[in-house]
Amino acid sequence: MLGAALLAASAACDTSNRPVSKTSATPSIEIASPTVEATWASFTTGADKQHRTLEDGLQVTDVEGGSGRVARSKDMLTVRYILWLSDGRQVDSSDAEGGSFKFTVGTGAVIRGWDEGVPGMAVGGTRRLVIPPGLAYGDRGTANQSGVYVIPPNAILFFVIRLVADSPAG
Repeated sequence: MLGAALLAASAACDTSNRPVSKTSATPSIEIASPTVEATWASFTTGADKQHRTLEDGLQVTDVEGGSGRVARSKDMLTVRYILWLSDGRQVDSSDAEGGSFKFTVGTGAVIRGWDEGVPGMAVGGTRRLVIPPGLAYGDRGTANQSGVYVIPPNAILFFVIRLVADSPAG
């Protein structure tokens, strides 16, 4: 499963060049209005005005506020997501994982950009993250089993994430 491998391969910012299980065809999902294409267009045009940039360069934009429980560190979360590279190429989505992806936030199970950028989301909300290489796969990128880069070295990652469910820690 590409998505799980991509997110977990860099746990605790380990940027080793571990293989992932497969490459992703361009899956078509719509995780929130507007369409995937319009969402990518808003990334590249700066159409959204409400966003913040953290000191480490992580850019966070709440596209749609949720009305459910707010995610906190150590919670088990279920999300849907789409991942693009800076050239606009969609390289992964939760559809490749059966429609959703589960992880425990704040434990290093996923890339640092997710551990920092997902807490504070409410269930039902949609957030965009622009993740710099140092919070993702760094100067090594990540490749598939054939050695072909899925995420090239020093790639900036563009995610749209929708929080589907949140189970509290404990």
